[in-house]
Amino acid sequence: MSVRAWLITGLAVATLGCGDDPPKSRPKAPEKAGAEKPADSKAAKGTDAKAGEAAKGAAGAEGAAPPAYTWTETPTFEGIPAAPAGGMVNGKPFPVVTVLVEPGLKGWKIAFHDQPLKRPTGLIVGSHHLDLHLQGDTPAVGSKYEKKMTFGGGYWQVPKPGDDSGGATSWNASNAYVLEFTQWDVKPYDPEGPVFQEGGTASGRVAVNYKGSGDFQNSWLAGTFENATVRYMGKPYWVKQAEKAAPGDAGAPAADAGKKADAPK
Repeated sequence: MSVRAWLITGLAVATLGCGDDPPKSRPKAPEKAGAEKPADSKAAKGTDAKAGEAAKGAAGAEGAAPPAYTWTETPTFEGIPAAPAGGMVNGKPFPVVTVLVEPGLKGWKIAFHDQPLKRPTGLIVGSHHLDLHLQGDTPAVGSKYEKKMTFGGGYWQVPKPGDDSGGATSWNASNAYVLEFTQWDVKPYDPEGPVFQEGGTASGRVAVNYKGSGDFQNSWLAGTFENATVRYMGKPYWVKQAEKAAPGDAGAPAADAGKKADAPK
């Protein structure tokens, strides 16, 4: 073979070799995809961790141990446990996550929710809650409210007994309670302000006992609460009464709604 022929043959072989390089590199694509698996695995772990934290949070709320308390038809202030409020409804723990205080139709009301409040004047959707309609003067530091075991005066939005689908029902039954406000830092309603107004905060202690019947067991909620949100969700009842009696006079609560000195401060 001449030198010229040898060179031509060598170049042909070299050219074919170069043409084979891309196919040889193609199998590396799966390896690249495989190299990305740690990232996917990390993302999956992150997702699992978030899901775990969410599950942990939910379990923590539902499984929160209520304070030591014994159901009674005659609750007393002395019997209120010195521990964060919680309860038992139909044999299951009822965590108190949010406490709201606001004027009702004829007086003040307080509600104990098992879900968080995102903003002071917001709504809590899908919450189970115990609502008490307070009778008497406008709350102040040291204000005490007592109710003997009688029907009405509030309601308890609870899971339907025997229903595991998450359904809820309003439980109206005979109940008795004692409630005391130990802190009341609330500004008065502003007639010139927005419709929904943040009033301030309140702290206190409570013991509520609901009498069971039928599918409902004796249930209770007791303990202390701190920095509950006090708010005005529209015109308070005393403003409406004042406007009805004398248009333009929307000052302190009406006389039959409590002493003026006890108006929110």
